[in-house]
Amino acid sequence: MGSLNLEITSVIKTIRVKKNIKQEWVAHQIGWSKANYSKFESGKFTSIDVSKLEKIGEAIEVPILQVLLYVLIQQQQSTLKELIELHSWISDLERKQ
Repeated sequence: MGSLNLEITSVIKTIRVKKNIKQEWVAHQIGWSKANYSKFESGKFTSIDVSKLEKIGEAIEVPILQVLLYVLIQQQQSTLKELIELHSWISDLERKQ
């Protein structure tokens, strides 16, 4: 799974744990074994369809769109921070010349 997928599964796991929802319960709600759901949360799943993500969102009581938007915003903030640091580094180099 790519970086974005790992971030999504990490956020889903964090929400599930904070809400004290067991993996077994989520797995049952979406029609998976606990082993498969555990693989999903650990990022060892190669792909997942949107309808399954929506069911996971229902099971953890958070719309999956909200999870996806959160992850995308976090990525954008990280990229912006990197750009600001790069600009600062370039400015320092220019001042030294």
